[in-house]
Amino acid sequence: MPNYALMSKDLADATRQQLPHLRADLSKLGAVQSVTFKFGGPAGLDVYEVKMASGVVRSGISVSSDGKIVSAWIQPAPTPIVEVPAAP
Repeated sequence: MPNYALMSKDLADATRQQLPHLRADLSKLGAVQSVTFKFGGPAGLDVYEVKMASGVVRSGISVSSDGKIVSAWIQPAPTPIVEVPAAP
């Protein structure tokens, strides 16, 4: 269960509304195997790659100066670009 006390009011409200859908989507991916910090973005946003048993997602989180989480999101991880060698 999310800790709503750590979230801004707007984020807590949005999380409550989206939680059933989020749980359903994430349960399909299985257990978390690893979390890797990828980069820091604008306004203090930290982005992570989360490897799960059956897939990978990207997650971002931003905390305000008062310590409340003001932004949090999860999306499919970008597909890696595979370079194909040029034909001789």
